[in-house]
Amino acid sequence: FFDAQGVRKNKEEDLKALARKLSNKASKSKKTIALNYKYAYDRKIIHTALDSDNRVYTKSVGSGQGRKLLIIPVKHYEKKSS
Repeated sequence: FFDAQGVRKNKEEDLKALARKLSNKASKSKKTIALNYKYAYDRKIIHTALDSDNRVYTKSVGSGQGRKLLIIPVKHYEKKSS
């Protein structure tokens, strides 16, 4: 990818900071937060940023333009075996 003047890098850093902020909010409030990001790359950055956060887990739901990313506090997460 071409990154003119670091725009892409700045956007990634902004998304990571937002992910951390929303992780704190979700874990403190014990409520799921839903985000509407239409670009898969944006969702991937948030998933990756919160992958090592033990307080929350992320999940994408829906399809197409209606796809949402959920940040769910661990308390509400019930791991299902596949």
